Amino acid sequence: MIRLHILLLLIGGYVVDQSVAQQGDEPYECFAYGDPHVVTWHPKVGSHQYYHPCYENGFFTVVKNEFLTYKVEVSNKFSINVHIYFYNGVNKVPICLILAENFEYYPDDVAKCRQHGITWSTFTNSSQKHLTISYTKANFTTNIRQMLKSGYNTRHYNIHVWQMKSLSERSTGICQRNDPACLKKPSKSGLEVSSETIWSRAGSITENQARTICKTHINTFLGKSRKAPYMRSINTNDTISIVMDACVQDVLLTGVPEMARSSTDVLMIEELTADVTSISSLKNVIETGMPQAIIAYNQAAEEAAVEIPQVLGLSTTTTQTTPVAITSSSTLTTTSNIQILCNTYFY
Repeated sequence: MIRLHILLLLIGGYVVDQSVAQQGDEPYECFAYGDPHVVTWHPKVGSHQYYHPCYENGFFTVVKNEFLTYKVEVSNKFSINVHIYFYNGVNKVPICLILAENFEYYPDDVAKCRQHGITWSTFTNSSQKHLTISYTKANFTTNIRQMLKSGYNTRHYNIHVWQMKSLSERSTGICQRNDPACLKKPSKSGLEVSSETIWSRAGSITENQARTICKTHINTFLGKSRKAPYMRSINTNDTISIVMDACVQDVLLTGVPEMARSSTDVLMIEELTADVTSISSLKNVIETGMPQAIIAYNQAAEEAAVEIPQVLGLSTTTTQTTPVAITSSSTLTTTSNIQILCNTYFY
């Protein structure tokens, strides 16, 4: 048996808590997208078979442990606000708060957050606005995408979360498979939706049409992949299968063909991070690779939008891409209102 003599691991000048860097540990990921569909914790490079919808409105805990409380607000079936409270791993006194609130990104105190090894960056173009956050001590990274061109009245966030297996196992929240917070309410049509929300275009698209729309978007994006089908990982193939089913549900629920963009957005992140085996390198991979990845994403979305009306006779519109603007962590806007939220953080 190999004995561990190193209790603390130094990465990038910050101390990584040994409880999240154990021997035999591996990166796990969870993501939530669309209306929203939550793909629960699974190995970053392994297979995952389970996801659940979260159709009820309200605040939901995505991840909660000694290092952070990650909350999303679901309204009209989509994630519209994100609150992340970071702790030092010892007590529940927040050391940093970062919000994706009203489709703007806010840290509470730039200097304090960075002092504790919490860093972030943003970039935008015409279809998405990204925020990538890392917390070195917790070996944690998240990417939050604001979907700007995902269909009528469906502006929302998609999120990916990565942390180590050991920390995932002792975390709570909807990223856990058995978390009861997201309840399902079957409708008469068979979709697991609540009766509280009414979409004006719901029912305007048949299931076969929805599947054709989703297949067109997904296949067009995969056609631009840097990997041939036989080179795809188990994780990527599982994700393709899951997002196809979820995409059909989203298009049927809303009657909005452009909702398929949210599913290809997930595939974009999976494609970009497929070869990453350490959480410490995720932020850099996303920051350096996202500009090119989002160009391919937009091109695929525009091509699919042209093809779909020819197949189904549906009315869709295309969007024009603009150059990506990259913003460092030091230039994010701050707001005095965040202090109020700091005093009401979630236990």
